[in-house]
Amino acid sequence: MRATRWLEHENAVARFDLTIRAFRRALLEQRYRPDQPRVPAGRPEGGEWTRVGTGRGDSVGVAEVIYVCTRVGSVPIKDETGGLAYAVSYLCGFGNQLLSWITTRKLKPIIRDPRF
Repeated sequence: MRATRWLEHENAVARFDLTIRAFRRALLEQRYRPDQPRVPAGRPEGGEWTRVGTGRGDSVGVAEVIYVCTRVGSVPIKDETGGLAYAVSYLCGFGNQLLSWITTRKLKPIIRDPRF
């Protein structure tokens, strides 16, 4: 039983790692677009991407993933009142951190930016 859970966890970690690698590769492939407006050469910020329609040559920020999690396990348990709860484990972030907590509802995989 423990070996099966361990293998399921290792499989989830591997899938998560592959997903993050694919996402990073997709971001890198989209980094350069020849049709994107750029500041003209000869200006201090020449060649940088610009916001469409500003005419001022403002730089455009690159999208950054702040926080990514996927659920790797959920076990039904009894809470302190005898009701149904779940011990949930999520694999989060680029450092493969494992987070666990107790909740009264099943949770689905999430992608969240904590700034919002």
